[in-house]
Amino acid sequence: MFGHFQMFRLLWEPPSDEYMFLWNAAVATHTMKHLPQSTLAKVHERYDKLIVLNRVDPMYDLGIARPDPFWLSVTLADLGILPILGKKKTKWYYIRNHRVARGNIAQQGEALWSQVCKDILTEFGVEVESEG
Repeated sequence: MFGHFQMFRLLWEPPSDEYMFLWNAAVATHTMKHLPQSTLAKVHERYDKLIVLNRVDPMYDLGIARPDPFWLSVTLADLGILPILGKKKTKWYYIRNHRVARGNIAQQGEALWSQVCKDILTEFGVEVESEG
């Protein structure tokens, strides 16, 4: 029986924080494109508040893109807005340590981003932006 458990464990591993970070960022960017203007205004207002409330450090916590796609995903989740990925329902990932994930992504880069885009396309039939 232990052998079966080990085999199952090898077949399915939960995604890494880096993968979930990129997934949330890609899906947040995609979701924002499908929200009405009135909702977008609320999202941007809440985003600004969350950045201040969480004492976000621009050096460690924000990427080059503004608004930062990861923090957009946090804002959307905070407002109760689920990801918009076609007809299939899904939820946001919880990232244990976003700073470590962001730092590791800089090293893993394009391969992980390509995998996230491929997985979203395969599972949801939705193409997300091809650059990370």
